[in-house]
Amino acid sequence: MRAVEVRIVKVVWVDSVATIGWRDVEEEFEPCKVESVGYLWREDRDVVVLAGSVQLDSDGEVIAVCNTMAIPAFAIVNQEDICPSNS
Repeated sequence: MRAVEVRIVKVVWVDSVATIGWRDVEEEFEPCKVESVGYLWREDRDVVVLAGSVQLDSDGEVIAVCNTMAIPAFAIVNQEDICPSNS
């Protein structure tokens, strides 16, 4: 397994809103703004992938991730570091 280094980030992004049941046709709906905090596992021009937990080896390097979430890049409003890399 190849160890990876990750940092903790906060991602602010826009998500869709869904309802259950009948709604008045005049009622307006807006997407909701979401804040997610996690380990930045992967990032490219299309997606940011966060992990909720990481497994470390004896040297403190990340060797596995758990509870991942892929956020489409087009939905991201802001992204900032919470903690620097574990290196």
